[in-house]
Amino acid sequence: MLIVVANRWTAQWIVVDKITDSVHAQMGEALTKCAGPGVEAKDFQACVAQVNHGNLLKVAADFYAYCDPNKQGSSGEPCAPFRASGVRWGESDQLDGSLQLATLTFADDDWFAVRAVNDKEGRMVVYPASGSLEVMRQVWRIRDKTTLYSLPLIVVAILLMSYYMFRLLMRPVRDIEHLLNAIDEKTLDSALPIATPFREFSKIALYLDGMRLRLAESFVKAKRFSGDVAREIKLPLSTSREDAQALASMMSPGSPEQALAVKISHEIEQMVQMSEKLLLLSRADAQMVAPTFKEICLSDSLQYWIGEAGANGQPLKTTVTIEPGVYWKCDPALLRLLFSNLFENASKYNDAGGWIDVRLTKSNDVIRFSIENPSPFITADLQVSAFERFYRADSLDGKGIPGAGLGLSLCLEIAKLHNALLEFKVTDRSTVLVTLSSFFISISGDTH
Repeated sequence: MLIVVANRWTAQWIVVDKITDSVHAQMGEALTKCAGPGVEAKDFQACVAQVNHGNLLKVAADFYAYCDPNKQGSSGEPCAPFRASGVRWGESDQLDGSLQLATLTFADDDWFAVRAVNDKEGRMVVYPASGSLEVMRQVWRIRDKTTLYSLPLIVVAILLMSYYMFRLLMRPVRDIEHLLNAIDEKTLDSALPIATPFREFSKIALYLDGMRLRLAESFVKAKRFSGDVAREIKLPLSTSREDAQALASMMSPGSPEQALAVKISHEIEQMVQMSEKLLLLSRADAQMVAPTFKEICLSDSLQYWIGEAGANGQPLKTTVTIEPGVYWKCDPALLRLLFSNLFENASKYNDAGGWIDVRLTKSNDVIRFSIENPSPFITADLQVSAFERFYRADSLDGKGIPGAGLGLSLCLEIAKLHNALLEFKVTDRSTVLVTLSSFFISISGDTH
């Protein structure tokens, strides 16, 4: 509707004058082709209709008044003023040199007349300016109809063009988004292949690549620092542990001094274990851990590890369900470390006189190892935060339970090195269930 109103407003102030000029030329053509001695007014109108057939301005011919003083029935009233003396006839840009144009105002309208210069009988064609308005209304109706029919196509074309321009302009943004999503610790040192078809995005690409370089540098420094700290601490701690053990052996058995030395020795041992875990985690962050994969009978190895852990741990009821003949291609040392940490956690954070349930199953080429235990230390954020480094539940404060909150995060890194999935879940029975799942298994009979 807005387009229609704009069209009409433009036509009202601009197009009407253009139509009037075109009508002047059409009047001259009608006078030249259709007027002549003996031509009746109705014959003139029929001739004009035929000459203007298919012309957009043919509506203007309905307002023509053909004036022939020798013929009755010719329109006399609009022609009479142009026969008076003093009428100024002149040439017009729309007429050739053999025709003249005159303009008069009467009967509340402007009138135009065209005559031939050499016509002594005074034949002419007269036209009112109000006819141009009717022609304009006809043009409006045609344009309105055309606009209304074409408007849906125009809207669709605009929408399609807008969508295309949006996609074109947003393509660099999408490329940048995909590249940023693909950045991780493994690809942080790789340059960002950002294509910038528009100059405005070039600086953004440079800034992002600069941020990546600074982040990569900071990441390398952080990994190097944590690894260096762990190595530097490990040696003096190991020496202090040996000294504390030697000091305890030299003291009187059962004396308070010996008990204090033993306690110091145990605390140093915990610090040594923590430094070893930090060192392994820092190497895992730097992708410097190279697992040595070999196929082992996981069923037999798990039985041995359970016996080993049970001999060194507190007395708990341990239920073991192991499917025999399960083979897995893995790093035995890392897998033993993973199981040791999981079993140690299940023992430390258990109920008094509690239980541990260990299961190993194989189904549809998927191996699943799980360990479950009740725990009085379950908090609301335990399931979400269990794998965070140095995370320890607030309920452990003052309980005297050793640990630094690194065991589960270390287990998660070992699982990633084996392309396995490690899950931590708090069940409705107030138990903690840790599950390791992997597709990388083989059957002994297939390889031996």
